[in-house]
Formats: sequence, structure tokens, C-alpha cells
Amino acid sequence: MTRIRRIVLLTILALVVIILAVPSSIRVLTDWWWFKEIGYQIVFTRQLVTRGDLFLGVFAVTALLLHLNLRIAQRGIVVNPIVVRVGPTTPQLDVSRAVRRLSPWVVLVLAFLAGASANSLWDVTLLATHRTAFGVADPVFARDVGFYVFTLPALSAVLTFLSGLAIVTLILLLFVYTLRGDVIVRPRAVRLERTAGIHLAAVLAFLFLVSAVQLWIVDSANLLYSTTGPLVGASYTDLHATLPALRVSAVAAVAAAGLVLAGAFAGRLPRYTLYAVGGYAVVALLGRGALTIVMQ
Repeated sequence: MTRIRRIVLLTILALVVIILAVPSSIRVLTDWWWFKEIGYQIVFTRQLVTRGDLFLGVFAVTALLLHLNLRIAQRGIVVNPIVVRVGPTTPQLDVSRAVRRLSPWVVLVLAFLAGASANSLWDVTLLATHRTAFGVADPVFARDVGFYVFTLPALSAVLTFLSGLAIVTLILLLFVYTLRGDVIVRPRAVRLERTAGIHLAAVLAFLFLVSAVQLWIVDSANLLYSTTGPLVGASYTDLHATLPALRVSAVAAVAAAGLVLAGAFAGRLPRYTLYAVGGYAVVALLGRGALTIVMQ
């Protein structure tokens, strides 16, 4: 019976692969014939190679980081495991052990989705890797215009990927640590085991640092594309209100990262996290919200 079930599952999997692969293969083959006809095979092959490299690179980085974090979170023995019994005749199910067995598959699925989403950024990658200088600097930051055309989109994509990976990692860690009993939510308090708190704080601090880089470099540079004034470009409000607010918000994000780490080592991560998130939110609302509206 088990052998028949395996054959059925393999057959279904093969059919799914064929259904998904055949249309893509036909499209790729058609594009290859067209590029070959006009003599630009190198353009097509370079696009394919870049797509493949992006998928493999993002897949590997995502899988490695998620696997390491989940491996750290699931170390040791669960003192009080959550046990579930579905029926009177079925054996007990250790939820923590089941989650540990499912973790590699979850990592593979998430890594595959990340690689597939990064696959569409092949043009941004090629622009960044083959960037060139324009010889003209912008009047605000004194950067070469080539930075905004070639480098800025790629940098924004990398920071977005790191932010998303940190958020997903944080959610998975909270789920795993809660199941293991390292995070206990009470009506008026949240108790965290020390190593779990330090681990969560490290990921949260990394998220704050990525946000600081995003604010300081990417969001500030994007002000040159602002449409708050009558023309496209940085307006008076953008330069004298929004830009300083972005700088202050970036510094606040770095301070929030340090505060979160200090709270973890002091054993008061939930309270310090509230202080960090609250302070960062206040700075963002006052600086990038109220101040810009008043000046505008």
C-alpha cells in the first residue's frame, strides 16, 4: 500500500511539473528563435543567465539564513512540550517535534518564493553590474547621475529583500519560541527566555539598521523624484523639512536597534522594544508627517 501511494504521489508530482514546465519551455524556445533570427542571441542568453543566477543566489541566501535561525531557535530539549491528541485511538503528537520536522520544507518553500520573486529583477541587476558614469552631478547630494539610474534601484531592491527576510525570520522565530515555551504571553506581561530574547532582539535590531540605511540613502535620494512642487524634483519642503526628517529618522532607527539589544541583555526586551518602536514612530510622525505638512 505504501509503495502504491508513493507511485501515485510521484505521478502527480511529475504531471504538475510537466504542466508548469511545458508552457514556459515553449515560450523560452519561441523567444530564442526570435532573438536568433535578428542576431541578438547574446541578449537572450545573458537575460537567462542573470535570471538563473538571481534565483540561485537569493534562494541560497534565504534558505541559509532561515535554516540557521530556525536551527538556533530549535536547539536543546523542550522542557514542557505541547502535546495534542486528535482522537482516543491516535497517538499523541508532539507539536514542537512536528514543527522541527516541517521546518526544512518551510525553508525550501520560502526560499523558492524569494528566488522566484527576485527572478524578475534581472534588468535592475544588469543595469547595476554594467553601470557607467554620466559625468554630471546632481545639485543636492553631488552624486553622479549614473547612481540614480543604475545603482539606486538595485540598492533599493537589496534593502527591500533584507527587510522582508528579517520580518519573515522574526515571525517564524516568534512562532517557534512560543511553541517551545520560551515566549509566554500573560495578561499583563510577556516573559522571554534569555537566549530567545537575545536572538529575537538581534533580528529586530538588524531590521532597524536596514531601515536606517533605507532612510539615509534610498529615501533621501528619491526626493529628487518628488512631485510635491509644480515640477518633478526636490521642492523647498523636501530639502528643508523632509530631508532633515529622514536623517533624524535614520538616527532614531539606529538608536532603536541599540535600545532593543540593550533590553535583551537586561532581560527587559518587551518593554525596551515598546520604547524603541514608540520613539521611532513618534520621530517619523512628527518629522516626516507634521513638520512637512506645516512647512508645505
